[in-house]
Amino acid sequence: MNIGVYVAAGPNPIFLRLFMAQIARQTALPQFLAIYENGNKTSAFDWACGEIVSELRSKGVKILYVHSPRAANSVTRYYEPLKMLLYTSETDIFLKMDIDDFYTDGYIEHTSSILEDHDIAINQNCGIALVRPFHGDFKFKESVVMKYSPMGAAPSHVVFNRRFGNKYLGLLAGSLPRDNAADDDLMAECMVGMTVSRVDGPANYIYVSHGNNHSSYAWQNTGGRIYLD
Repeated sequence: MNIGVYVAAGPNPIFLRLFMAQIARQTALPQFLAIYENGNKTSAFDWACGEIVSELRSKGVKILYVHSPRAANSVTRYYEPLKMLLYTSETDIFLKMDIDDFYTDGYIEHTSSILEDHDIAINQNCGIALVRPFHGDFKFKESVVMKYSPMGAAPSHVVFNRRFGNKYLGLLAGSLPRDNAADDDLMAECMVGMTVSRVDGPANYIYVSHGNNHSSYAWQNTGGRIYLD
């Protein structure tokens, strides 16, 4: 079974390199990696990740990559790389990963294994971190269940099959013009009528919230408070 990972990359070379370095450390590499980089007039992919890309390709990872100078909304950012996997690869098992989060070295190996014969599997447990770079502090909790998110868990702690992916891509496509649409809400909607497995697995992923003082404190004082306080 071929494993495919898809990720949206904004105009931040630091996150992009960190993510690619985490992929290179995985105990089980994906057969396909789809990256949609957007939001800056030039790409950071080659100069920020060049030697990592070469290493991954030498180990058999097929990298699908598109750069767009335009800033994209939430739906477009995930629609484009998922479309690459569905239309231009032989992916059987799909992992959504986020560029600014932390993954253990065994993340892909474990997460791809929990799908079994379901349409989508969700690991309920994750670590969570709040980073306030301009304030100079952070908070961390080793394991939580993000039960108030649309998915009932961390939105990127999922694995799904091609049947789910095709339906999900259709929902994303129908919402591309909507700047107020959220990919997580659409994934939760996609679960209706699908076989869903919720797994009490290891917290092998850390959801990271970060930003300026205003956005980080707002997140802590609203939704983040229920997980960190």
